[in-house]
Amino acid sequence: MKSALKGFLVAPAVPSLLALGIAILQGRFFDGVWWLTILLPISYVASALVGLPIHLLLVRLNRRSLVYYVLAGLAASLAPIFFVFVYPWIGRAPSSQPLSTLYPLIGVMALAGGLVAATFWMIARPDREHLASDGGLPKG
Repeated sequence: MKSALKGFLVAPAVPSLLALGIAILQGRFFDGVWWLTILLPISYVASALVGLPIHLLLVRLNRRSLVYYVLAGLAASLAPIFFVFVYPWIGRAPSSQPLSTLYPLIGVMALAGGLVAATFWMIARPDREHLASDGGLPKG
């Protein structure tokens, strides 16, 4: 369980730090800081409200492989995508910016969900957790 806590503390920061690093490499430090201030809270809130329950469900269902976590992370990113991009767009006048202009950003945010999930999995290693708790015997 300690490794899951470490994973929860570290994994949501990875996309934000990656965005900051890319911005710094492009010589746009302040843009990176802006992205950090936007992505970091979204990532932690989404991880707490969506990712943690999904982790508990996957453990309960004994679906502990990286593939399940990455797919769940991609799916979990739909909630913040909806509230950050789609919901504010609903009800806009037809002449305003079309939602299709946000597709690249929506795609990056979905990939960020998969990246957070993969990072969490690499730290928490839920696939090894059940082996330690039952003396190393595989569940069948």
